[in-house]
Amino acid sequence: MSVVCIQTNAALFLCMFVLSILGSISLSQVNNTTQHNSQDNIPYVEVNWRRSEEDQIGHHACTARKLDDNSEEVTCSTQVKFRQNKLDGLSEKTQSLQDRLKQLEARFEHFLQQQKDELYSVDSLEQRLNVTVENLDIVRNTLSNIRTEEGFVNCYDSNGFSLFPSEGLPNRVRFIKVNFTKPFSKIPEVWGSIRAVSTNKNTNFRYLFTVRNIDTLGFTLGCHTWGDTIIDGIDYQWRATTPIN
Repeated sequence: MSVVCIQTNAALFLCMFVLSILGSISLSQVNNTTQHNSQDNIPYVEVNWRRSEEDQIGHHACTARKLDDNSEEVTCSTQVKFRQNKLDGLSEKTQSLQDRLKQLEARFEHFLQQQKDELYSVDSLEQRLNVTVENLDIVRNTLSNIRTEEGFVNCYDSNGFSLFPSEGLPNRVRFIKVNFTKPFSKIPEVWGSIRAVSTNKNTNFRYLFTVRNIDTLGFTLGCHTWGDTIIDGIDYQWRATTPIN
C-alpha cells in the first residue's frame, strides 16, 4: 500500500492511497474520498475503491488524533470484499476422497486385525512350545534316571528241587536269590522268558517261573515243575528296568 498525503493547512493532511490486493489500484479507481471533522475537531479521511475486473471493493479509513501542537497520531484500517468463484465439482471430489478414505480405513482395520490374529497365534504357539520344552525336560530327567539290567538264572536238575505236594501231585520248586550289580534308585520292574531247556525225549514238560520279593537290591526267582515233570536244566532270561512313572 502506498500513501500520498497533502497538507491543506497547519493541522490537516489529505491522503490518497494505492492498495496492492491481487494487483494494483490506480487513482482513477479511488472514489468517495471524504474529509471529516469529529465532534472534538479531530480530522480523519475515508477512501472507497473498487476493482470491477476482480469483483473487489474496498474501504480505507484513517483517523488522526492530535497529541500536541506539533504532532498527531494517525490510525488506519482497511476492509476488502471479494466474491469467491464457485468451485465446480468440489463436493463430488470431496465425497470421492471421503469414500476413498473410508476404504483405506477399512483396509487398515482388516490389516490390523490380521496382525492381531497372527500375534495371538504366535503367543499360543509360544505357550505350547514352552509346555513341550517343560515336558522334554521332564522326559530328559526321567530318562537319565532310567536304568536297565539283565541276566539269566539256570534251574538245573529238577529232581533236586524241594518237594511241594499239591492236590496229591509231587510238585517241586527251587527258589534262587538274584542280586543286582548295583542298587536301583527305586524298585524296578522285572520280567523274563525261557532262554534254553534241557530235558529227555517224550518227557512231560510242565513248568512255571515266579518272581517275588523285588526290591532295589534284587529279587527271588521261583522255578516250579508240576507232577512227574523232569528237567535236566532250564535257563530263565530276566530283565529289570526302572519304572517310568
